[in-house]
Amino acid sequence: MSQVFQVQVNDGEYEFTVDGDETLLQAALAAPVPWPHRCRQGGCGSCLCRVTSGTVCYPRMAPMLTVAEQQEGWCYACLATPTSDLTIEIG
Repeated sequence: MSQVFQVQVNDGEYEFTVDGDETLLQAALAAPVPWPHRCRQGGCGSCLCRVTSGTVCYPRMAPMLTVAEQQEGWCYACLATPTSDLTIEIG
């Protein structure tokens, strides 16, 4: 059984939960949160967001982000799964 994490987007504009086995984008779209996206495979960059609090991992595919970008909190919502509760900025 996986954990469930809380996600707050754009200073509380949206809130949703993510099962630890699903990506941020999957959970956001099911919520429904109007999250920009296109390819859902990490290639287009449309779902790029910035994690300002919390952590994510990439269990299926590594993101095409530099180490500096990752340290600044940037992540691909279509690939990232949460490892804690999150605060995120999109759009």
